[in-house]
Parts: sequence; C-alpha cells; structure tokens
Amino acid sequence: MKTRFNNPLQDSKVIDLFCGIGGLTHGLIQEGFKVVAGFNIDSSCKFAYEINNGSTFYNKDVELIQKEEINNLFGNAKTKILVGCAPCQPFSRYTLKQKRDERWGLIYSLK
Repeated sequence: MKTRFNNPLQDSKVIDLFCGIGGLTHGLIQEGFKVVAGFNIDSSCKFAYEINNGSTFYNKDVELIQKEEINNLFGNAKTKILVGCAPCQPFSRYTLKQKRDERWGLIYSLK
C-alpha cells in the first residue's frame, strides 16, 4: 500500500527581500517553495526577476515595507518564510576602496 504524505512546502509561502534579479528566489523555486514576491529598490531588476521566476516584483525600499503588506502577501499560508540576501553593493571591493557606503545602515536598522 502506497502512503501519501502531505508536502510541507505545499502550505508555505516565501517572500524574498533584496531579491535583485532573483537568484535566491530561483533556487527556492527549484527546491519546491512557492515564492510569492520579491522586493528590491532597483527597478531594473523587475523584468528578469518576473520572467525567470514567475513571482511578483515590488520596486520598494525594504525600510518602507509595512508589516500589513507582508502579511497580505503571505495570506493564510501555514508556513510563512521571509528570506533575504544582504545587498552586495556596499561590500564590493570597489565600494570598500571608497568611503563607507550609506547603505550599510540597513544592517543596523531594526524596525
């Protein structure tokens, strides 16, 4: 007799912060996660993000996202997963040769 198990990913939703063109999102989708949204301040990422991942891109500064917006995107998912990669630009070798990048403040921002 074959037993059917519920897929725990079936009742989950993921939101990707600092999504860029969607590298992390793409990997999560390949592993069976449902990524419902990606947020990034760089509007030039929208086309590649949406075409490559089939998820919705939101061109928005993560510091301006309200918890209600996130909760609405999660909906009634049993498992809500919020992921994000730190923006890499402030830590590039080029930027580190320059003065401190103002985007480092995101690391210390707790809202």
